[in-house]
Amino acid sequence: MHEVDQSAPGRLAPQLVRVSVYVMLFASAGAAFLLGDRLWAAARGGTLPVWVALVPVSAFTAFVAVYTVDRWLLVKRRNYPLGRAFFQVALAILFAILLWPHQASEIQEARRGAGAADPVLRLLDSREADVRAAMCELLALRRQVTALPHIERRAAVDGTAAVRAACGAAAIKLKGEPGGGDGTGVSDAERPADAP
Repeated sequence: MHEVDQSAPGRLAPQLVRVSVYVMLFASAGAAFLLGDRLWAAARGGTLPVWVALVPVSAFTAFVAVYTVDRWLLVKRRNYPLGRAFFQVALAILFAILLWPHQASEIQEARRGAGAADPVLRLLDSREADVRAAMCELLALRRQVTALPHIERRAAVDGTAAVRAACGAAAIKLKGEPGGGDGTGVSDAERPADAP
């Protein structure tokens, strides 16, 4: 007759933990690398809550915690080399430490974007350079002087020369507005004579 291995259930649990740990790793890494920018763009635009954009990096952090416990158990129970386990855990922790500052800046951008009353101002922080440049031009065409500080900031610090140029030209146009404009998008020539 076929003998049942009594030690199989004892070995199955650590293998299931190890498999689930690696599934967490691949799922979180795949989501972080393939969907991370899209998730944060949606969170900045207000179409997704911020916590959804944090799911990939949070899953990776959970992976690091479970992986650390797994390595510790391997060292303790199976005489796994301590140096190898330490190196593996240190590398995972280092990667998590490198991920979180970027996530913190994305959270700040998403909160700042959600606080902007005008959706056009939120688009000034778009990841797409063409969108940022077009928004500067649009704000100048609308004569929206209230956006001048945002446009000047974008003209000074944007990483793309075309955006800096478009925002610089928009800032010059807005600074030259007679009366400064009121940010309504209606020019003085288009405003009725009896309007304030």
